[in-house]
Amino acid sequence: MIQTVYIIHLERETARESNILEIKKHIIKLNNNINFIIYPAIDKNTINFEKYRDLKVFHRLPTHKNESIIKGEIALCLTYLAILQEIVDKQLNNVLVLEDDVLLNKNKTLDFNVPDNSDIFYLGGHVWNKAIWGTYSIFYPKWETTKNILKELEKDWPKRFRAIDSMFKRYIHPVFNINGFFDSRNGKSLENMEWENSILIPDLSKGSILRNILK
Repeated sequence: MIQTVYIIHLERETARESNILEIKKHIIKLNNNINFIIYPAIDKNTINFEKYRDLKVFHRLPTHKNESIIKGEIALCLTYLAILQEIVDKQLNNVLVLEDDVLLNKNKTLDFNVPDNSDIFYLGGHVWNKAIWGTYSIFYPKWETTKNILKELEKDWPKRFRAIDSMFKRYIHPVFNINGFFDSRNGKSLENMEWENSILIPDLSKGSILRNILK
């Protein structure tokens, strides 16, 4: 099913390379012919913050006044949009996009079936305030649909520009068919919640790609 895997990786974060090898090992068990692309994340240190300073809606509490965190979110979002554009340009089907901090959940395998009506399929995520959050492991079955998703994300640019998971929650989930594996936070922090359904989960003990970008 999976034909191509993009792994978002900030090149100066060499500590994440062992995790990349581990997740590749699990995926290769499914198919030796899967094409892996280690995609270089945009470094927040290259972001011209003045270009985005007036985008008030981008900044979400409690970090909306922290320039470093904002730049990190901007960098991750721009990286993700660039990957979607490449998927469209290359007309790639059955693409899995991962952040480099993902782990295979214990007692889970990467064997999964995607319903035919799925526009995007989450291999992991959490539900908070009745909304799905987390863009660290999403499967895109058809490039034509990915093209429409990208078009929706870039509509009225940059007015609608936000953190990438916020953009998906606001603009993609209401319009497209979303399926996958999710866990409820049940009022707990991400670090303390129980991941029972998600196949892939973020390694919060070492920090997410976003947190790495912030360093």
